[in-house]
Amino acid sequence: MIRSSMTQRKTWLIVFMLAVAALLPALPAQAAVGTPRFDLKFSGVITQAPASPGYPIGVWKIAGRDILVTAGTRVLPTSPAATAGMWADVMAKRQTDGTLAALKITIMPPEIRIKGSIVDKPTDPNGIGDWTIAGLTITVTDETKISDRGGLLDIGNWAEVYALRDGAKLTAVRVRGIEIQPDIEIFGAIEAFSATSWTLSGINLAVKSATLIQGQPNIGLLAHAVASLQEDGSLLALRLKVAINQPGGPRNPVAFMGEVEKLPDHGLIGEWTISGKQVMVSASTAIVQEQGLVVVGAEVLVIGWQIDNRLMAMQVIVLSSPAPGGQFVRFRGPIEALPTSGLIGLWTINGRTVDVTADTRLDGGSRATVGAIAEVGGIRGTDEVVTATWVKMETKFGPGPR
Repeated sequence: MIRSSMTQRKTWLIVFMLAVAALLPALPAQAAVGTPRFDLKFSGVITQAPASPGYPIGVWKIAGRDILVTAGTRVLPTSPAATAGMWADVMAKRQTDGTLAALKITIMPPEIRIKGSIVDKPTDPNGIGDWTIAGLTITVTDETKISDRGGLLDIGNWAEVYALRDGAKLTAVRVRGIEIQPDIEIFGAIEAFSATSWTLSGINLAVKSATLIQGQPNIGLLAHAVASLQEDGSLLALRLKVAINQPGGPRNPVAFMGEVEKLPDHGLIGEWTISGKQVMVSASTAIVQEQGLVVVGAEVLVIGWQIDNRLMAMQVIVLSSPAPGGQFVRFRGPIEALPTSGLIGLWTINGRTVDVTADTRLDGGSRATVGAIAEVGGIRGTDEVVTATWVKMETKFGPGPR
């Protein structure tokens, strides 16, 4: 039994480390072994590519950078030829004269990726028409591939969409049902950015001082956003990750495992001590507690970046904990009962008892009333009580582009 438990934990840890490897293409230079193969790795919009018959050899312009493609560059797919407006993953080496020579270029269609709740959908039995997902109007046509293997595509459930933009219109290439998520996700090309807002492939995102930004933004680079839907239907960016990696550059990602030694006096927002390191956790930090709850003594994986003597956490993942809790569950439904005073305490949501604690991330708590719809993620204990890691109140608004 003990051996089985250890094996499961090791297997789970391997899966998470593979996920981290995908999130962090290369760790900072001081943590790397040997010299990185590349000097710059990024994803961006192609604005210029060589024409035939010389294609692909020549100078490409991707996300504002001149990239030299030689006979030694691996370009995928080999056909058809790249055209302006397509996207590309680039791995490049800096030459002695300062030019960037591509080691590998992977060409991609400019498909915007969106994960969010389905607020509205057409009555057409084949789903053809305008949907409202993550606060965005997305058109489904008879050419859109639709799959409900990961979840039913009903109002209130969640969907992942791959879409192409034509002017102000988003047209779905693929739509599939997924599990309820704690936050909306968007992946697209940076078209504008400032201290108060970013635009990814025509989708506007508000930015606040608490928004965690990893990587230096630039027009034409691709970026991943984790966002929250506001009461007015706008999107607020919680975390923004630019698809660029330059070993030794500013704000390189850092990842380490350690034991939680100290937590803030109230809630989880503030300074943590993990294996002697000071780690700052903000309202925008993603805290994953599927393998246990955050308590002193929990073993965690931290992903973030170093600022002076502190590490700013973008994500904290519990690997094991003295408070293992139980199975992680996600569900939605109407609130049937609330604590007699305040929001901390036992809720009843869709017939299930939910324990909302000071450590629960509560989104839209001012809208928590009996009858309102809530989405929940948390740990189900042996007594069937769900200790909520996050609760999000469903936002209602009219469909339309933003």
